[in-house]
Formats: sequence, C-alpha cells, structure tokens
Amino acid sequence: ALLNDLPYKTLATKDANASYYQQNPHLNGFKGFTLDIDDAQAKQLVKNQLLVVALDQQENLLDATRVQSPRLLDYLYTRNSLDADEANLGVNYQDGQVTAAVWAPTASQVAIKIYNVAKQEVKTQPMLVDEATGIWSYRTEKSTVDRLYYRYQLTVFHPLTSKMENLTVTDPYSVGLS
Repeated sequence: ALLNDLPYKTLATKDANASYYQQNPHLNGFKGFTLDIDDAQAKQLVKNQLLVVALDQQENLLDATRVQSPRLLDYLYTRNSLDADEANLGVNYQDGQVTAAVWAPTASQVAIKIYNVAKQEVKTQPMLVDEATGIWSYRTEKSTVDRLYYRYQLTVFHPLTSKMENLTVTDPYSVGLS
C-alpha cells in the first residue's frame, strides 16, 4: 500500500466554525479536517514536508496536496502573550552581552556564522531554540563580536527542491547589510 513505509496520521472531517468562513470567504464550500495531536507534535510536524493524501478503499492514490502552514505557524507561535510576536529579534546589546535572535520555527538547525572585518568567516556557532517561540538565539560577550558581520545557516525543508536544505541567509531583522 502507498503509506506502508511512510509516517502518516489520519485526518477526520470537521466543520469549521462559521466565523472562519466569514473571515475566509474563498474557502466557502470546502470541508475542514482535524488532526488529533498536541501543539508540541504539530511543531515537530511542521518542520517537514506535509502532504494531505486522499486514498480510495483499496488505498489507491486519488489526490494529494501540500499543506499550507502559515496560519498554523501563527497559531502555534503567536496566539499568546510573551511569545514570538512580542520577542526582540535581530541583534540586541544589553549589559555587555550581544544576543542574536531569529524566528525560524520550521528549521531543524540554526547556526550563526561570524565574519571578521575582511568578511572572512572566523567561526560558526550553533544557536539554541526556544521550542515555545520557535526563536533561535546565540548570546556572547560584546567584545568578541561587536562590529563584526554575521549570517545565519539554517537546515530547513525547502518546497522548491522537496528536500532538507542548508541555507546561509542574512538576518531579516538587521538594520543594515554588507
């Protein structure tokens, strides 16, 4: 059968709240689905490629589509107070320390790559994730990184290649790029 060697979860049909269709009229007429998992499980699932698959009684493939996750990410990481949308992101200086923080909830790994004034890489440091917010951070003494350059290296599923990719990117919260 199609799903024998793949991890999968079974969806149940569920009518969405009427207010959802009022906010999203383009979805009128579509059925809703639910999945019996908790937030922690959803946070792990969204780090991977997610597909919804329709099978017939003999488990033959009828249809498949990728799951669109932006609203799920908002729900998981920004619905409460003091979560991702209230955080200080980018580079912050405080009490002789520098903290670099980036919201990357779908990444499985994030590191900060630090470059000297000649823009040569001098070190790569793993960042720590806060599972509650999806924010990855690195903290160090100001004297070790002040006025140096940095980029982030993320390991993340990329929908264009349909595989996990290692990407080096600039800080989306930076005030200047070089």
